[in-house]
Amino acid sequence: MKITEAELRLMASAAISGDNNHPVNGYSTPAAIGTPMPL
Repeated sequence: MKITEAELRLMASAAISGDNNHPVNGYSTPAAIGTPMPL
């Protein structure tokens, strides 16, 4: 299976945009919001 230059560029831009999904202010969202449920 051959990969074209255009496909390589699209994959590279998708990988780069995936790296930039962190919050700008440095804080991350909490893992869970709300009242914990008993197990």
